Amino acid sequence: MGDGDRIEIFLKDVYGATIRRMKPSTSKKAGAVLGIDLHTFTLKEPNRKKPKLIFLSHPSENVCTLWTKEIRQVLSGVVSKL
Repeated sequence: MGDGDRIEIFLKDVYGATIRRMKPSTSKKAGAVLGIDLHTFTLKEPNRKKPKLIFLSHPSENVCTLWTKEIRQVLSGVVSKL
């Protein structure tokens, strides 16, 4: 990946993290883990934000759960300092 492919995201612009799952084959079962969604935004106009998702792919539920909790903990500290 070259530098032209790099995206810069400020931590203050990330407002959440969730685990992304496949749709379950039955209603009783949770779907397989696909990875983590980082919730952020881009500025559409000076006073309008457009939601944006950044997907981090990983098949392990344990890893995704751990990282989601860590990201949320970091974000709660960043929000309290703004």
